[in-house]
Amino acid sequence: MLIRTLLAIAVLAVGLTRPLRAQDSSATRKAILQIERDWGLAGARHDVSVFQRHVGDDFVGIYPTRRVTKADLIADAQRPGSRTVVSSDPVAEADVRVYGSTAVIRGLAVQRFRGADGVESVARTLYTEVFVWRDNRWQCVSGQYSQLTSAQ
Repeated sequence: MLIRTLLAIAVLAVGLTRPLRAQDSSATRKAILQIERDWGLAGARHDVSVFQRHVGDDFVGIYPTRRVTKADLIADAQRPGSRTVVSSDPVAEADVRVYGSTAVIRGLAVQRFRGADGVESVARTLYTEVFVWRDNRWQCVSGQYSQLTSAQ
């Protein structure tokens, strides 16, 4: 009886120390890529719901010229811009790696804009973002963004 009890405790302890599996890797990759697509359109549409749902309250994004928080992303999305997004492909090139309840995406985002003067421009940004599974959804908690020059 003592051996069965100890064995049951050992099995339970091993089960509790393993991270909970958020989703299988394929489903996670698809979910992260869809969040990226939604994120790319959210700013253009001034849709803050994507940021409210999929950006953690503890998010920190590092850009070459500034550091941003979730509140900054929401404020930027609400602010009318001086240019219009013509097209957005946040996953032009993307690689998602899944590590249990954490996912890392590295990619290239390409956005085409039209300024108030009608002139179009292209922004190409390399990025790395870290997502964690919490509250039954994927949330971005960290990002690093580097804009490429037109020659790159």
